[in-house]
Amino acid sequence: MGICLALAFTAACRPPSGVMRVAYISGDIYLPQIESTPWREGDVLPCQLATRTSIAPDKRGDLLLCGEKTRLAWDVTWLREDIRTSIYQASRHEMVKFLSRGSRDYKGGRGGWLCRKTADGIECK
Repeated sequence: MGICLALAFTAACRPPSGVMRVAYISGDIYLPQIESTPWREGDVLPCQLATRTSIAPDKRGDLLLCGEKTRLAWDVTWLREDIRTSIYQASRHEMVKFLSRGSRDYKGGRGGWLCRKTADGIECK
């Protein structure tokens, strides 16, 4: 019984799996000269939902921010709207499967995942 409740609680708290925008960028974030970076199958990156940061996504919707440079770029979007626009433009629609509700990251309190690129999309634990 306790295991069932624990599984139900975990499933209820994790984000829904499905197709969403995923940003993994390279380039100079301050110019901005941001471009999408290829994410090779099998590679694992730290990721975070934009809705779980201190800077909310705009009407274009939530994004999964992957890689340290992407997360840094998102943190400075309050300075310049063109950085946010560049991140959205560099994002790709991917099938994302959330296998957990996420964990706290090094900045404290914000949920994040370690996500692996697979042949079918992205799996986040």
